[in-house]
Amino acid sequence: MAYNETQAEEEEEKTLTYKDAGVDIEEASKSVRRIKELAKTTYSSNVMAGIGPFGAIYDFKEILLKYLHPVLVFSVDGVGTKIEIARTMNSLGSIGTDIVNHCINDILCQGAKPLVFLDYIAQHKLCRNEIEEIIQGMTAACREAEISLIGGETAQLPGLLKRNCSDVVGFIAGIVEKNKIIDGHFIEPGDKILGLVSSGLHTNGYSLLGKIFSSRELKEELGETLLTPHRSYFGPLSVLFNERDELGFYFNIHGIAHITGGGLKENIGRILPEGCRAEIRLGSWPILPIFQLIRQRGKITTEEMFRVFNMGIGLVLIVSRLEVSALYKILWQNAQPAYLLGEIKQGEKEVIFQ
Repeated sequence: MAYNETQAEEEEEKTLTYKDAGVDIEEASKSVRRIKELAKTTYSSNVMAGIGPFGAIYDFKEILLKYLHPVLVFSVDGVGTKIEIARTMNSLGSIGTDIVNHCINDILCQGAKPLVFLDYIAQHKLCRNEIEEIIQGMTAACREAEISLIGGETAQLPGLLKRNCSDVVGFIAGIVEKNKIIDGHFIEPGDKILGLVSSGLHTNGYSLLGKIFSSRELKEELGETLLTPHRSYFGPLSVLFNERDELGFYFNIHGIAHITGGGLKENIGRILPEGCRAEIRLGSWPILPIFQLIRQRGKITTEEMFRVFNMGIGLVLIVSRLEVSALYKILWQNAQPAYLLGEIKQGEKEVIFQ
């Protein structure tokens, strides 16, 4: 009897819980309850089941009736190391805004209207306050674009992520009429290149900043500048997609490029057809002071700056030379500054700066 009691005591001492391994299920459940409350503020009448069940359910029968041949468009992306500066500045809500707007812009490039958004947040150790702040930023951006946040995943990864480290990823789905898909195949020599200004770095190039600026500098006004949210182009592009010219025809945008990692050169290059060369005139748009500061402090070449950063242009439209003036006017009328960056010439498929 004594032996059995001793054995039971030893076994009790050796008992482990998931929490001992760094995963707090109870804390995660509390976090999900709060996420559900916030997500519901984004739901449209199409959401039949959002966060909670094993899968979200979205009824888009009424939406489909507005299209002759509807096509779904999907994209996924992350905010990367910008989240480290956000944590330093105690401003994680901006990260939620960043990821939603980034994903919106990606599918706008095909002419799609965003419908639903899902997220993935991974942390070394779950922090409910941080997650709530991020989700608040997401839901605010979703409401602005009339998107429903219908699902997500919150992961605790003590064995993979360093202490105080997080990762935020977004998934988006949108819809477009098949004959209105924008994929660049109508781009031709003579087309003009319009650049829509960015709000700053958006969500690219932040890994380089840690090599340039000190932690103290990033906690000051510089940090606030670097955290300026990724601009969403949903508003002005929605106007362009639905605007008609003087003859009553819809404008025909030949190509759209979201200027993210790789800068103007790589991202415009992604949509060029064979036989078309994009010529960009340097100096045709104002470069934000933050990019000048990064270049000077980091002693970075102009070529590298244009390869890493958006350099003040967040989205590029390639349009007919006959429509460029009208589109330019509409953008400015809708509070979206834009500049004529250059034009498409016949030649090898490439992007060059002049």
